[in-house]
Amino acid sequence: MPVASHFASQVATKKGAENDLFGPLNLCARGVGAYLFLLCESWLETPRATLPDDDHELARLAKVSIQEWRALAPYIRPKLCLDQQTKRLYDPRLMEESLKQASHSVRGKRGGHAKARKKPKPKV
Repeated sequence: MPVASHFASQVATKKGAENDLFGPLNLCARGVGAYLFLLCESWLETPRATLPDDDHELARLAKVSIQEWRALAPYIRPKLCLDQQTKRLYDPRLMEESLKQASHSVRGKRGGHAKARKKPKPKV
């Protein structure tokens, strides 16, 4: 599933004000777009669901100019937390989804390996 589609499906399944990604931001459409670009880009980063703590790089990832980023940053940066160990930013909600997805992946692999061991070998 493409990253944007996966992320959109996760947003659509969450209900309640505590899960509203955009309400507390009070951003214009351009700002919401920049924030979504950051969230989608963070999913592809290593470590997953993190972003560099650098305004020029964040502007590039958000697909806005550095001047636009400086206007948007006071609204977007408070939604991001800094991991003291890696010195990278992350959105707590997206990190939660990333950890859940990683857990599902590990369990799925374990189940697949168990199923593969049970299958009889084809006779040649």
